[in-house]
Amino acid sequence: MRISTTILLLIAGMALIAGIILTERYVPSTREAEQSRSFPLTELGEEVDGLEFDVEGVKTVMSRRSGVWFITEPLQDRADPDQVDAVLKGLRETAWIEVIKKEEMGDDEWKKTGLLRPTTRIKLTSLGRTVSEAWIGAPAAMEGTTYVTTETENGGKVHRLARCAVTPLIRSLPNVWRDSKLVRFKPERVLRISLSSAGSLIEMARRPPDGRWALTKPFQTGGRDDAIENFLSTLLNLSVESVSDTELVSPVPDDLAVQDSIEVRLEMAGESEPLVVTLRRPEEGKKTTEAKVSNRAAKFTANSDSLSDLLAQPNDLRDNHLARLKESEVTEITLESVSHPDVILQRQNESWFLWRHGKLEPANSDRISVLLEALNTHRIREFASDSASDLATYGLNRPFLSISWRLADKSSEKLHFGQDTESNVYAKLEKQSFVYKVAAVVLAAFPTDPVKWKGLNPLRFTLFALRRISLQGGSQPAVNLDFNQETAQWSGSIAGQDITAAIDRVKADRLADALSKFRVQDWAQDRSEAIKALATPTLTFTVTLGVPGEPNAPVTQRTVSLAPTQAGADTAIYYGQLNGEPDVFFVTREYLRELMAPVLKKQR
Repeated sequence: MRISTTILLLIAGMALIAGIILTERYVPSTREAEQSRSFPLTELGEEVDGLEFDVEGVKTVMSRRSGVWFITEPLQDRADPDQVDAVLKGLRETAWIEVIKKEEMGDDEWKKTGLLRPTTRIKLTSLGRTVSEAWIGAPAAMEGTTYVTTETENGGKVHRLARCAVTPLIRSLPNVWRDSKLVRFKPERVLRISLSSAGSLIEMARRPPDGRWALTKPFQTGGRDDAIENFLSTLLNLSVESVSDTELVSPVPDDLAVQDSIEVRLEMAGESEPLVVTLRRPEEGKKTTEAKVSNRAAKFTANSDSLSDLLAQPNDLRDNHLARLKESEVTEITLESVSHPDVILQRQNESWFLWRHGKLEPANSDRISVLLEALNTHRIREFASDSASDLATYGLNRPFLSISWRLADKSSEKLHFGQDTESNVYAKLEKQSFVYKVAAVVLAAFPTDPVKWKGLNPLRFTLFALRRISLQGGSQPAVNLDFNQETAQWSGSIAGQDITAAIDRVKADRLADALSKFRVQDWAQDRSEAIKALATPTLTFTVTLGVPGEPNAPVTQRTVSLAPTQAGADTAIYYGQLNGEPDVFFVTREYLRELMAPVLKKQR
């Protein structure tokens, strides 16, 4: 072998040995690489129930009970859940960059890591067992990184360079970990509220099954849900401005257990003890007051822009609607008045009917919806009286109008309306003693004349029954349009002359469809002038109807007569009458023009 070849092989061998040494020293083993990629907090979840921070000799200990974090050392108070969550999230997101070894670093270099005598320690526990413990050293040269020491399962220690964002969070003083909100609870869990103030007591409770609020003291009535929820919202948004230096042990401080205070007692689902909030009655215009909470030991100064909401009186929290009704649950409505016969409305097969003249006829469902909407949305102007001992003062001893309703569950209620000597309008539910003052404008939604509740489609028919349409204007000869059900063809005549060839089939079909859906604007209460005008109608159309599928069955006729509201003029509103019946309706001129568009072809 040549000497040169021997030298080259020797150099290659030395390089290989050097590479192996460098790899062993600077490239982590498989175990070390795995340790670099994983972090013991990554998989931790709800089992973490204890946190301990030791920063430069100041130790803060927190524990989680029933899902709530509390500071237990060096003070006792509820912890801020947002801050605790931020720390846990930061720990879970901590990333190991590489393992470092003390023996591979010089003394000066190791001293710079801060791991020789670390001043910050983090400890996490679960059911009394330590699940993770770490010592945090100095920041490293790479931005956002620091040196960390953790224990291994066999009691050894591993030093790492880590990307960890929790260091500035945990270096806060213990007092900073206090909850910045005076109380924390989920409003939907509150089942009962007791509000004591200046010797008075207001109690509110949720009613099953819908969870709506009701007042149970000082009287029993429906609660005003938005006002009660706003009251709870004000409580939840009370911010802690400062904390007294002296920790208090008694549940209610002596200097707050006075007449000039507000006590709110909240009973919540799943809790054996109520949450009690005691506040000094805030001075007018002030945004701060002293406060105490039963699950916190200290006395606080609380802040809110809406402290006055906590001074609510019973009338502020009671339901200020006349009724709470769902149309789908109402099966019958009756209006009784001193001026007209009773209006009886019944719902059958999802449709409303009016009982009139001993029979049922289609009712104006839109007007019924307006009535129910008025009952549900009209706001009571004033709670006039909580006693029914003097109904005559409000004209309720002889109501001028009463509205009753029956629900699908067979329950019923009646609402009476009265009027005092100054024309103020009052209302009272028959089963309650309370008297409400209401705006007179609400009465417009409750017309007492039965005719106002008639359906607005008096002519309705099916096209399968149509046999003929006759149109006549004044003294002009009638235009007769005959429809053949078998061929679906139109034929026609005017004064005996055949006009079949001139009929535009599309226009005739459109006219038939429009007449089958003929809709009036409203029904007239005062009919005297209308009857006079309709004695000489300016327009008449008659629909001849048979029985669908039975061409030889007897036919019936429905005739609609129309006249302007002012004789000899083309007025914006026309009177109308069906088959000469006494009821008179209104229809607009524009609607009639669209309805009576020519059905003959245009002549070229």
